[in-house]
Amino acid sequence: MTSRMYALSEWLFRAVLVNVLWIVGTLAGVVVLGIAPATMAAHHLARQYARGTDDHAVRTFARCYRQEFWRANALLVPPALLVAAALAGALVLRGSSVPGAGVLVVGPVLVAACVGLALLYLPSLAVHYEVPTVRALSRAFLFAVANLPSTLLLAAVLAATVYASMRLPGLLPVVSVGAWVCGSTALCLRFYAQNDDALERASAGPPSAVVPESAIGTAGTPADRHRPSRTGRPVLAHNR
Repeated sequence: MTSRMYALSEWLFRAVLVNVLWIVGTLAGVVVLGIAPATMAAHHLARQYARGTDDHAVRTFARCYRQEFWRANALLVPPALLVAAALAGALVLRGSSVPGAGVLVVGPVLVAACVGLALLYLPSLAVHYEVPTVRALSRAFLFAVANLPSTLLLAAVLAATVYASMRLPGLLPVVSVGAWVCGSTALCLRFYAQNDDALERASAGPPSAVVPESAIGTAGTPADRHRPSRTGRPVLAHNR
């Protein structure tokens, strides 16, 4: 019981720290340019925590924030704006008196849902794998669709976090973002490990629905993205 309480306390402390660093990073970029690199750095730090390999949280966060500043904005801002634009378009169509507008709402809602599913994985995938920036969104979407049960679990965790934050607004500036980042990153790392294991098994038999390594990237971190991969495995497969 004592060990569990200690583990919970340590996790909560880390979630609060990630939350604080995320807010500081967001404000440092005047929100507009800061939220994406802060999000990327927060996921990198959470990945380090999940792997038990980091004792210098502020230094790690700051280094990733600097190194990934422009790439994070190029990677995360366009899909986020696309989701916002699609939802805004859906709201406009819903309130429109134009005949058939109700049917047209399906289009932007579907776009927002598809991109939103990809965004569930995009930050953690970008810090865990060496993914080309221009292909990252499509690979995140492919992974989301190919591993639908995992995606639904991730979406449920996000929904629970949002619900708790709405009921208790005081959680948002203290722990909400950090809890989501730490929790979702831990889940994603488990999903990626299961996927890698499935690909190892698949590589032993006849080729099946496997995305080649060259099309997605290799395992790595922001600090070693340009170094040779430590694995030769593909990193994405369809749902088993």
